Amino acid sequence: EEVTKFHDNIVRNIGPLATSCTDKTLVGNESFNKTNNSLSYLTEWHQNENEIWKECQCYFELNLIIDGLFDVVRRLFGIIIKPADGKVEVWHPDVKCYNVYNEGELEEDIASIYIDFYKRPLEKEEGSLHLSLLERSQTTSGRKIKPLSCILLNITQPMWKTDSSLLRFNDVVDIFHEFGHCLQNILSNQEISFISGTVGVEFDATEFPAKFMELWVWDKQFLTNHAKHHQTGEPMPQDLIQALKSLTEKESKRKIMDQIISGQLELDLLSSFDPNGDQSIMSTEENIRQRYNALCDGKEKDFSGKTKRGIADTSTLQHIFERNAGSQPFQYRYLWSEVMALDAFSAFQDIGLDNEEELKKLGRHFRSTVLGLGGGIDSAAVFERFRGRKVILDPFLKHHGAIRDGMSSL
Repeated sequence: EEVTKFHDNIVRNIGPLATSCTDKTLVGNESFNKTNNSLSYLTEWHQNENEIWKECQCYFELNLIIDGLFDVVRRLFGIIIKPADGKVEVWHPDVKCYNVYNEGELEEDIASIYIDFYKRPLEKEEGSLHLSLLERSQTTSGRKIKPLSCILLNITQPMWKTDSSLLRFNDVVDIFHEFGHCLQNILSNQEISFISGTVGVEFDATEFPAKFMELWVWDKQFLTNHAKHHQTGEPMPQDLIQALKSLTEKESKRKIMDQIISGQLELDLLSSFDPNGDQSIMSTEENIRQRYNALCDGKEKDFSGKTKRGIADTSTLQHIFERNAGSQPFQYRYLWSEVMALDAFSAFQDIGLDNEEELKKLGRHFRSTVLGLGGGIDSAAVFERFRGRKVILDPFLKHHGAIRDGMSSL
């Protein structure tokens, strides 16, 4: 019931904005002219979108982005990450290993990270993934075990070794996301393995550090120093950054609605649905569609761009039918973790993202609480230790344009 109320609250605030996204041009300032809803107009509109994605890719060179990520975590959490080339074995020439040090204490590393960057269709599954190979722990004899993480990516390799490895914007977000999981493992303070790092963290909070790190993709210092054209070295122009922001903001609202609708279908199937009852899965899908249409403005909407029935489509939820899948709601955890992440990030916004001294203090506090405490303490209590209060929805709604300054969602 609490999750359903949470979904409903977001739909009331963001649903109308998501449905109006298709009534805007790419940059989001001019109303879409219904009389010009022709194939040529739509083709030009989508071509403009594709041009922005392609142009941005010229500014996301892999080595610079990794350097920028390492600089962000240095500023926030006081860690130095250095290559361990030649010091350890790797399973493929594309894999790199890094050692992690506390800033000012370079004599001994505190953790290590493998990153496997590129696609290898015959060897690796698609997608991005973080694996905790070792958690921080201590043996019965007193020997301390250092954390070891592995990040598996699927970046498209350049055709020639002399070419720059250019990333799509989604690749950049994926790298920051997976590194958020990695940070929770390598910076854990717990020395009991079953509550160290990501182990023992409640399912709906497991994506919190990852969603938090995604937000630093937009950090001004990161973009200025590390989003540079691979040929000219010029930083990404402000108008291109703004166009990219507008594009991602438009997509984010529709993505939220897809998450909620899929998440509610998943929740209903795992909790109240009776396979032997009178209601079919198809009618459950239809009921959810009607429910969220009514919560918006009562009109027929297609949030996902599929058929009207496709907005709540069981075919997108294969994982709940998998062997040993369990009964945990998969979609909901991403949404709740994003709410937690945006609330935490708002603390950094409050002190000023260009205030390096205060940023350092707050970043170390985030490290000692959110990243350090692992599964040893309830995630809600961990958040309260960091933020000084419980999670609120306002920063999430404000980030997505659903409330203005001075308004409250509570």
